[in-house]
Amino acid sequence: MGKNAKKRKSSASQFLDLDVNVGQRIDNENTELVIGTKVKISEPSNRYYQYIFSTLDFQKIKLTDLSHLVDLEGADTKVSGIIIMASGESIAIVRRIDGLPFYENCLKIYVDRNKVIDSGELKIVSNKF
Repeated sequence: MGKNAKKRKSSASQFLDLDVNVGQRIDNENTELVIGTKVKISEPSNRYYQYIFSTLDFQKIKLTDLSHLVDLEGADTKVSGIIIMASGESIAIVRRIDGLPFYENCLKIYVDRNKVIDSGELKIVSNKF
């Protein structure tokens, strides 16, 4: 390598030296679930959805309810409300855009606002109302 090659190498490394974390979210506006946000249900993060629920009464949840939720993958939905629990946990109420029930007579589902996006179970389509 000649003298010029070393100069080119050092100048190229200056351009490639970026201080960016790969998993870091830059635009917080597009990652928060607010009323009116359009979202799409993605694949479960486990065998069943961990952060999407058919009811908030966790004592009544049955395995059949969890299996019904797995069939919702790909559904276009919209956040219609936000609930703040006594524990401080934030839950979003989600309904289908077309107004149809998710299954049987289930018109709304509940998602954990803090964990559902990070787990990949829900993808934000648009924050435009």
